[in-house]
Amino acid sequence: MNGKLEKFVELEKLLSSLHDSTASREDTARIETLLRGDPEACEFYLDYSQMCAETDLEYSAQNAIEIGRKTVPLSLSKTTALFWRGKTTKQILNPSWKPLPWFAAAAGLMLIAGSIAFFSGNDNPLATSQLKATESAETAIDNGVAILMGSVDASFGNGAFEPLKNGGILPLGELRLESGIVEIEFYSGTRMILEGPSILALTSENSGTLVEGRIRVHVPKQANGFSLRTSQLEIMNPIGELGVSIVEDGHLTEIHCFDGITGIHELSEHKNAKSLRSLNSGEAISFQANGARKIDANSMAFVSYADIAYSSLETSTLRHNKWSHLIERMRADATILALYTFEDQGPRERRLVNQAAYKEMFTHGAIIGCRWTKGRWPSKGSLEFSRASDRVRINYQGSHQVLTFSTWVRLDAPPRKHLVSLLSSHSRKIGAFDWTIQRDGRIRFSIRANDKNKIHHYNSPVVFTANSINKWHHLVTIYDTVQKSVKHFLAGKEISKLRAWGQEQNPPNEKNALPVTFGDLEIGNFAGKLPNGKRPVRNLTGRIDELAIFGRALDTNEVFEIFNTGRPK
Repeated sequence: MNGKLEKFVELEKLLSSLHDSTASREDTARIETLLRGDPEACEFYLDYSQMCAETDLEYSAQNAIEIGRKTVPLSLSKTTALFWRGKTTKQILNPSWKPLPWFAAAAGLMLIAGSIAFFSGNDNPLATSQLKATESAETAIDNGVAILMGSVDASFGNGAFEPLKNGGILPLGELRLESGIVEIEFYSGTRMILEGPSILALTSENSGTLVEGRIRVHVPKQANGFSLRTSQLEIMNPIGELGVSIVEDGHLTEIHCFDGITGIHELSEHKNAKSLRSLNSGEAISFQANGARKIDANSMAFVSYADIAYSSLETSTLRHNKWSHLIERMRADATILALYTFEDQGPRERRLVNQAAYKEMFTHGAIIGCRWTKGRWPSKGSLEFSRASDRVRINYQGSHQVLTFSTWVRLDAPPRKHLVSLLSSHSRKIGAFDWTIQRDGRIRFSIRANDKNKIHHYNSPVVFTANSINKWHHLVTIYDTVQKSVKHFLAGKEISKLRAWGQEQNPPNEKNALPVTFGDLEIGNFAGKLPNGKRPVRNLTGRIDELAIFGRALDTNEVFEIFNTGRPK
């Protein structure tokens, strides 16, 4: 055991005692001695402190206060608060951090004092005993009244809003459905199936106005006081299931009671004058210009939830078949290096098949910890990553000047505590890479520039927010040394283009950018280690159900085709 390793082993034991509140004054003094004038030791200390702080915050927090958009426990040192707010260790030291011995030592002593106050509970002049909310607490506001639960081939017009994604919150306003079918759930519990073309105004979380079109409504007992208006009628406090149809510009209105009791107020031309009608199960009424007449209820004339389920499955099957044809074309592409479709594999399969393996490039993947689950469609498979140990190991020995990385990914939790590795290289050679999602939601492609830990980072704008969780996203990054560019794509559209550098950034005479070097790789986790030998936690919490690597730069039309063909509806 060499001297440097012995020092880190000793420092880890001392920091463990400090975290467990069992460190003596002699131990604290020894920590200060080990850190003084040693930047590597200070960096090791910061990494260890960050890990302890995040562990305590996750498993031991009892009382919380709001600080901006972050939540932290009350008894917290300023240093730990910075960790929790997402600051990196270098940002805590200094935004323009450099490992100068005198500065690192001073920072180490300051952070030790803060840690003592946090871990041992003693007062300290550098950190108050309780963290006060210096920023005003922000209360999140929900302006919605209903939720778009599902859709089949839906096309929306220029209404007050356009809810393009399932699961989207619907505020007050007019929903114009030009074609297709949508399923809506009001906050009160009432459910609706709207058939296009229709116009529905959401007037509250327990009421709406059907301007035109056809709608099926299920009103549970919990939705007491629900009402649905038309230009001529008001359906008050129905219980059960009914259908409403408005055609011929409002001159023909039908109300069908499939189950339960439906009360109808017929609006008169005279103010405050209303006539009350009621319908029982199996009855319906038709209102025309020349009067009203009772008819038999016809449930088959309105789309049911079973119809939606069947239509969704049929649409999903069609899209899946179209995607399968695209995959066959991708397999036949002469430049394809790897194609992991996560398709046609059993729940106990521990090998991720590379559909392009016949080209003897990338190996099949060894699945470690992950479990098989549903992908973008009910009939599509994917792998779920939920623990720090979950990963897929692959291998390919080679390097390339031009590459396109394409994947479908779903985040089940925001990357607040650590960045997330989508695909990373175990090698520490020049050209080793890491494809990640940052804490702030940016996509980053990183490549090692030299053997002195110099790394070039190529960041996209912020693409992942709180609204991105539990939704499928198509990401593409193109690294091109010929064009000296790095491009990031989201949902088939280019969102950033950056200059690709060589071993030195901004060199006066450098002509060539760095090629990418492969080796042992990991999907959904970080394959490398820190200089101190520790493995950082950078696992994906979510799902992946497609990963393709091309040995060329795809054009914008090809990127969009992969997205458009493979996107879930």
